[in-house]
Amino acid sequence: TPRQSLAMVSTTSIFLALVLAPPLFLLAVSFRLWYAPKFRFHRLGGLSFLCLYATAWYLFVVNYQVYKDSILQWLVPLNGLIQAVSATLTFTFLPKKTNAPGYYGDKGTLSQAFIRENIFYQAISLWGAIYFTEQGRNLL
Repeated sequence: TPRQSLAMVSTTSIFLALVLAPPLFLLAVSFRLWYAPKFRFHRLGGLSFLCLYATAWYLFVVNYQVYKDSILQWLVPLNGLIQAVSATLTFTFLPKKTNAPGYYGDKGTLSQAFIRENIFYQAISLWGAIYFTEQGRNLL
């Protein structure tokens, strides 16, 4: 009936407005953030990390078997390792040493030691992801 068709169209419109509009709005607004010329490689790596991470969590929650058999288990930490190396090579202007305990400089910025140490943690995460998955063990 026409009334049911109208209800279906309005329901679909509401669904599209609530589900698709926010991500499209965020994509349009954040275009300058992700594609700015300064630190472009590191920015795009961060965007890919966020997309991979969200996809991995979605598959983990919705369909664990697909997640378990996918390459996302080690692709996310690999992207993290690439990001850590990229940060080390990109942010050379950060303070080299800190006088304060911890990894923050005297101006409240991260120090290069903190950025470099992140490579170690990402490498450990990647090793664990490779070692503890069936596909990774087959590679070893």
